[in-house]
Parts: sequence; structure tokens; C-alpha cells
Amino acid sequence: MQIESQASFEGVTALHRLPPPPEHFTGREAELRELKAAVQEKRLTCLSLSGADGVGKTALAVLLAHELAASYPDAQWYYEESVTGPPAATVALQHIFHTYDPNGALPEGQADLQAAFGRALHGRRALVICDNVKSGERLDLLSPPAGCLMLVTSRQRLPLPEQHALALDRLPQAQAQEFLLRLAPRIGKVSGEIAELCGGLPLALRLAGSVLAKRRDLEPAEYADRLLAEQWDQTQLDEAQAALALSYSLLPSAAQRYWRQLAAFPGEFGLAAAAAVWALDVDETRQVISELLDYAVVSRNRKSNRFRLPDLARVAAKSRLGTGEGKETRQRHSAHYVKVLEIADQMVVKGGDGRNLGLGLFDMEHSNIVAGQAWAAAYAPGDPAAAQLACAYPTAGAQVLSERQTARVRTDWLDTAARAAQRLGDQNAESLILSKLGSAYRRQGQPRRAIDYYERHLRAARELGDRRGEGVALGNLGLAYAELGNARRAIAYYQQHLRIAREMDDRRSEARTSWNLGLAYEELGDLALAIAAMQICVDFERAVGHPDAAADAAIIEQLRARRVGGTR
Repeated sequence: MQIESQASFEGVTALHRLPPPPEHFTGREAELRELKAAVQEKRLTCLSLSGADGVGKTALAVLLAHELAASYPDAQWYYEESVTGPPAATVALQHIFHTYDPNGALPEGQADLQAAFGRALHGRRALVICDNVKSGERLDLLSPPAGCLMLVTSRQRLPLPEQHALALDRLPQAQAQEFLLRLAPRIGKVSGEIAELCGGLPLALRLAGSVLAKRRDLEPAEYADRLLAEQWDQTQLDEAQAALALSYSLLPSAAQRYWRQLAAFPGEFGLAAAAAVWALDVDETRQVISELLDYAVVSRNRKSNRFRLPDLARVAAKSRLGTGEGKETRQRHSAHYVKVLEIADQMVVKGGDGRNLGLGLFDMEHSNIVAGQAWAAAYAPGDPAAAQLACAYPTAGAQVLSERQTARVRTDWLDTAARAAQRLGDQNAESLILSKLGSAYRRQGQPRRAIDYYERHLRAARELGDRRGEGVALGNLGLAYAELGNARRAIAYYQQHLRIAREMDDRRSEARTSWNLGLAYEELGDLALAIAAMQICVDFERAVGHPDAAADAAIIEQLRARRVGGTR
């Protein structure tokens, strides 16, 4: 399958990832001066921009961030609120944590994550944009330390600590006309009427100007008449929605269908993803995207060469999707991103440079992956295709998800997958998922709950005649009982696993379980048996050139010294 080019995701974890400055930006000079003065004179750490949809909050925040970037040289980040994913503040906390500690385990609680965020930015000068934040989000978790700055945009004013808040109003008439004429000079004298019909909203003005620049057959006066008619059809006046409705009606029917289907994407997407959702080849997709860009119903991030629907456009597109069309579209979206997740996982497993590229791909597509799994989970009870996707998500990304998800989210995905596998009657998938569920709970410090899943995995593996799976279950049961402090029971399970590993000539599993067996013998005080078991592991490590061989051999020598000295 095709995914986005490597250049589009290899810099996702980089420190400087603002979107490019907005094109055709007009006005807001007074607002820019006010915001810059608030930062420079008051040394605030939080700025918030609020206002109606389409008023230009994002454009102003991004432009301001670029003008302030020199004062925050260590990092500048942008995070957009996703429709289906976690809140922007949570995504920002997690991403910044991984940027400075790429190998670290993600803290489970918000308080621990917030503390890690503070440590990561301590002594640094960094700027963070959280865009289109919902009013109920806990942004206090993202209060940056001194020397850093957070920019927040929202429809409503948010209660932020030590903030400077600015409510954006619509553009004045003169600036609105200037904006229109920069986009389409041929509008001429009708610019005043169209600017008034657009209500001074930059989004509506951009839509109007783009249509009149594209459609030379459409006279500005006729456009004004049609825009007024759209507004008369509304029960409540919304100038941006009216402009969107008119732009939609002017699109060719095929382009209308493709635009509606872009509602499947919660945020940015690439060309290959659009091709998958539209079931087109890349060349055909490029032509459609080009037409949608001309009408300004899709925007492009020129830096990453990725696309998105403006927030209001996403709502409008979703409202026009029929039930059947919407389900089919989201199924294609979900199927595409389970494959993207699998590719990211393969990169991470490969290690080296591939690991960073895989993590970068996952981070870039995080909101799409979350949306794809959420759709599969919602439809799994009644749709076999959705159930298969729900099964696939946690297993396709086993390694990358273990590094990027909290244990709680991971167990939620696995629980969903286990139920879906049961509905499908897929015993092989259910067996694998039961094993992963047990390990997820064990990592959460719940070995007793893990044992329940490991025992179910053991029964399933035996029913299927899966000797390798049986051995894995036995080894995992040994680990869980060892964590409970029951070394004797752990030894019994390890010994059963060893018999299967030797039967299958699986030397790697034999070595790993022999080491665990040795640790259990050491816990009981039988150093002779501990040394003998652990030596099997070291011999294997030396044979394959494993980097831990020397360190593990040193541990055995310490055990020998303790045995000679008579200490436990």
C-alpha cells in the first residue's frame, strides 16, 4: 500500500513544527500588536484567542507564533483538537514527553504526565499552540513553566492561569474588501456587498474570493445574489456556513461526493490516505484535491504537503454524508489506517533509524489511527468487517502502541478486540489477544488479573493445538506468579515452558525462560540451580552476539561469589 512520503513524517518529533504562516492574511495589525505587547511586557505564559467559527483564530495564532519564534528558540509546536481523539492538551503533554524522552514509558496519570511535562520544559524557551480547544478541557494541566508560552484558541473564552485573553471580532468592512480584492481583483465594486454578506468572517471571505477567482463564468453580482439566497434559506444566520453551502453547490457532482467523504478525517491527511478513502489512484486524487483547493473548501499545509478541512467545513461535509455513504467511507478510512499502523510498527520493530521513522509516522497519524479504531469499535457488534478491523488494530501496532499508549488505553483496545474476535468466532485471534491483555494488565501492576487472561490464553492454545502459544502462556503465568512472590509456582510454569521450547528447538525462548527460572531459584535461595539455569541464557547470548551477554555473565559471577561465601 502507499503511505505518505518519508519526508512528511520523519520530522514529526522535531522541535520546530509550526504550520506555515497563513496566505492572504489581511488586517489584525492591532490585535497582533496587543498580543505581542502582552507577551513582551507582562511576561505571560498563556494567551487565549476566542471567537466565532471562521473568524480567523487559528490564522492569527499561527502568524503570532511565527513572529514570536525567535524569542522561543528551543521549540515551537502546534496541536489541533481532534474530533475523535484525546484532547489537544493531552496530545501535547504526551508528544512533548516523547520528544525529550523518546524511550520513556508514558506516565499513566495526568498528574504524573504534567510533572514530566514540567521537567521536560524546565529551563527551556518553548512555544505551544493548542488549537480549537473545547471549553471543558483541563488546560491547567498544560500550564507551561516560566520562559515558555502557550497559545490557545477556542470558541469560548477559557479560564487559564495568568493569561491574556483576546476575543476576536469580525474584520472591519475596509479590511474585508481588501481581503476579497487580493483574492479576486475582478470583484471590483461588488466587493462591498459581498464583504457585508460574508459578515467580515475571514473564512467566508476566502471562500467567496476563491470561487470568484476560479469561476470566471460567474459574475460577482450573481455570486452576491446566490449567497443572499443561501442566507435566506437558513433558520439562523451563519455567514460562513452560507458561503460553504454556496461553494459546495458550485462544485461538480463528483467533487461534491469526494469533499463529503473527507469528513472521515479528524484532522490533517495525506494524498495517499485521500486516495484510499476515495478508492482512486494517486494521480486522480491529486486532480480532485487541486480542484477542492481552488474552491478553498480544503486547505493545504505547504510545509508537510498535507491537507485538512477547516473545522466548519468538516461539520458541513459530515452533515451531507448519507448513512450508507458515511459508513462505507469510514470503513475505508479505518482499513487504511490499520495498515498505516502496521507499517509504523514494522519500522519500530526493525530498530535503528527505522524506529524513529515508525514513531514519527505514528505520531503524525495519531488522530487518524484513533478515529479508525473508534469507528471499528463502534460498529463491531453488528458488522463483521468492522469487527475484523477492531481485532486488527491492537495487534497490528503491538510494539508502537506499547511505546505510545498508556496501559489503560491499550487494555481498552484489547478488550474491544477480544469481544470482536468472540463474535467472529476467530479462536486464533482471541487467543493472541488474551495473551496481550494479560501482559497489559501485568504492566499495570495487576498480576492477579493478568493470570486470569493468561489462563484463558493457555486453555485456548491447548484447544487449538498451538504448542508455541501454549508455551508463551506458561511462561507468562510464571512471570505473573513471580511478581506475586510465589516463586515455587512460577518455577513450575517455567519448567513446563522450557519443555515446549526445547521440543520446538526455540533456543531464544529457552534462553529467556531459563533466565527467569534462575531468578526464581535465586529467590528461593538455591544458588546452584539459579546459576545452572541462567548459564543457559548466557551461552545463547554469546552464541548470537547479544549485547547483554557480558552484563548477564557478570551477574552469574556475583552469584557464584555469594555461593562460595555462603551468603544468600
